[in-house]
Amino acid sequence: MSTMGIMGKLSREITAISGLYHPNIIQLYELIDTPDTLFIIMEYVDGGELFEYVSQKSRLREVEAIRLFRQILSAVDFCHRRMLCHRDLKPENILLDKCMNIKLGDFGLSNFMRDGECLKTPCGSPNYASPEVICGKPYSGPEVDIWSCGIILYVLLCGALPFDDDEMPVLFGKIKLGKFYIPGHITKDAKWLLLRMLDANPQTRITMEELMSHPWLKWYIVSPNLLEKKEIENAKKSIITIETTESLDQHFTMDPFNPHNIAVESSISNTFTLNKAPPRWNLGIIGVKPEDSCMYQVCQYLKENNYIWRFLPGYRLLCKHSEKEIFNFVIQLYKIRYKTYLIDVQLCSGVIFR
Repeated sequence: MSTMGIMGKLSREITAISGLYHPNIIQLYELIDTPDTLFIIMEYVDGGELFEYVSQKSRLREVEAIRLFRQILSAVDFCHRRMLCHRDLKPENILLDKCMNIKLGDFGLSNFMRDGECLKTPCGSPNYASPEVICGKPYSGPEVDIWSCGIILYVLLCGALPFDDDEMPVLFGKIKLGKFYIPGHITKDAKWLLLRMLDANPQTRITMEELMSHPWLKWYIVSPNLLEKKEIENAKKSIITIETTESLDQHFTMDPFNPHNIAVESSISNTFTLNKAPPRWNLGIIGVKPEDSCMYQVCQYLKENNYIWRFLPGYRLLCKHSEKEIFNFVIQLYKIRYKTYLIDVQLCSGVIFR
């Protein structure tokens, strides 16, 4: 894949998962954007891929398969309610945490849906792609994810793919036909769901609403209303924090290098932070002004205190005191999240302040 393709996929994934708060979706915690590197801090999931887990067990008992599949559906339904279609659902893109709960990831092929508009891009893995996708037909979005979920359910229960062949044309022919073998150990409810989800006709394929109301699944699914409430509360906290920070910034101008002001700023921030999570520690000085304003304030401080500096690419300053012969520290501005920047000071030799 080309560099542009990788960056496009990465950009799409970041856009998709930003603000998605669901117990079965990998969470994006923070982005740190530097001139030459993008640091992505995400939730750590250490249980491995669902694919590996199923491969080791050959197939799962129905009770376990139901539990995992309900979590997958809950995550996918959550995305659909936010007009996001995953388009690459498969066990390789689903992880397990230490408690054996589902964590859906890899949104690189996802896309946002719009009412009245169809998606056209054929994407995803061939074995998990729906008939309309491999035929290049327009599709709304949710129906292709439901097909992929049906393939996943079959894999969980049977330990094999319902449609498989080494020759791609033969594989596509099987998918278009929509005929597959159902082993004898599959229960009546599971068989009914598989037949409805793997319906080759997207018009008659089961909808997510019908899936979520099925007795086989209904009692476990996390209520969308509860998730909506939690997300709204998170959004309110973020808005209050941003508004408070910007309001303080308009009324106070503080020297960012003064230890007393740093302590005052920290106490003010803690007073207005409504999030109950532990305080976030940053190795540097935080600012909410634009990049140029942050760098201007830094240069003003350096000038007032007899420091000499040279501009380097990417919001970096090579600095020294006017009485010293060599430049001995570097100041770097990082973007750590939206409209929030961090000033980092790196000492190369000697001391910075006299």
